Amino acid sequence: MGIRQSATLFIFAAVLMYLLPCTDASCLNQPRCRNEYSSTTRKFYRAGCCLTHVPQDIPAEALEVYLWNNAITALPTGLFSDLNQWEDLRLEYNKISVIEDQAFSGLESLWYLDLKNNKISVLKPGMFTGLKNVWQLHVPENQITHVQEGTFDSLVSIGHINLQQNRLTTLSPEVFRNLGRPLQLLLSPSYTEDTNQWDCSSLCWLKHEEQNGTVQWWSNSYPRCASGADWKLLECENPGEPCSQKGH
Repeated sequence: MGIRQSATLFIFAAVLMYLLPCTDASCLNQPRCRNEYSSTTRKFYRAGCCLTHVPQDIPAEALEVYLWNNAITALPTGLFSDLNQWEDLRLEYNKISVIEDQAFSGLESLWYLDLKNNKISVLKPGMFTGLKNVWQLHVPENQITHVQEGTFDSLVSIGHINLQQNRLTTLSPEVFRNLGRPLQLLLSPSYTEDTNQWDCSSLCWLKHEEQNGTVQWWSNSYPRCASGADWKLLECENPGEPCSQKGH
């Protein structure tokens, strides 16, 4: 067998090993698994390890916890109780579809939460209870079709919410009613087509907030209208009335 064929087989084997499912018992032996903790930086990694649940041996004194690229499916009530030193929690690229009420209670110092690329379908009240210091919340690339009123009410310090690449069509002003301003929102990516199908005619209230400076778009992430209308050209006389594009 030639060198080129051997190299091809090695690459194929490596890719296959990466894609094969594994059990919790064998997860720490996976070549792609990053399993480490530094008491100096207080950063904990258990990433790419095929975990199906959040491990219970994460040090309480950790500041940053990275659990991305696993197979975690649910976050039960009380999962993070008494972990009041954690500041940064990364759960992106898992399979989370269930977040029970008060799952995050206890994370009193957390300021950054990333749930990107999971299987969440609805955001609802109780889901983020206890996260009084979270400033950034990221839930892009999920399957979210609806954000219920009151979902973010417990996020009293929130300033940045990412909802890009979901299955949303509209948002009620009541969703953000009790949040501080200015508020940074990411509703559509500027670099690729959005999977959200925004009905911009229902977002007149949001246009008014933009004009008043109370809502700001991070990196031009304003809604891309499913109708083809240009958000930047929309006009809204009253927040409760449909928007229309200039010249139409």
